[in-house]
Amino acid sequence: MYITSGRSNEWIVKNAKTVTKKCFYCNNTGEHYVIGRLIGPALGFIFQPAKTKLGFKKYYLVCPICNKISKELARNELEYLKNN
Repeated sequence: MYITSGRSNEWIVKNAKTVTKKCFYCNNTGEHYVIGRLIGPALGFIFQPAKTKLGFKKYYLVCPICNKISKELARNELEYLKNN
């Protein structure tokens, strides 16, 4: 077990639809995409991909222009974006 940090513990969620919205930071309208991020302590090997490690995962919408997180997604919002 080790504490996770850095961008190596993020991944783009496959098969999730993008959301057209205005970014709070850069004021541009764009297709925000979904990323997953491993938070806190995780169980796994160092060379193992982050999305396959055991730990707390949170999902976010990210602006494609400034690459900042614009919204944290709840589990039901993530499932909606993946299924519809």
